Amino acid sequence: MSEHIDDKKYNTDIDHFRKISERHILIFEPIVSFRDKCRIIHYADLIRIATNELISMFRKRSEQLLRTKKFRQLKSLRNKYDNTDDLDLFESVTKDMHEMCLEYEVTWELCDKLMAEISEKYHIDYIFTVSSAKEIWLKIIYIRMVKV
Repeated sequence: MSEHIDDKKYNTDIDHFRKISERHILIFEPIVSFRDKCRIIHYADLIRIATNELISMFRKRSEQLLRTKKFRQLKSLRNKYDNTDDLDLFESVTKDMHEMCLEYEVTWELCDKLMAEISEKYHIDYIFTVSSAKEIWLKIIYIRMVKV
């Protein structure tokens, strides 16, 4: 017995979902049952929630790191030595910045570990959430290195 929904009710439900959702709706092939569509949408929503949770955790940690006077000074020194030929000074400053990141727990290892814990919390396969964690980490690195 197939699960069908009339077009009018379906379109009304989709319009309602679009109004309250920040995400786009996927258009599925007709061979996917309505129940499977609901499961996929629910799973995508869980991934979004897990990603938002990781972002909030790392936003707090990275903002604390960026607010420190020492880190801002190291960042300006690194930018200054980046244009010179003195690689020893550049590497020294970069090493100090890395140590501060370890101190404030802003590392890829922690990002990966936290996302694994969040995946277990929401019962999501880790393979789906690790890509989100990598995207978040790349943005954190960009902000940490570029943003003043």
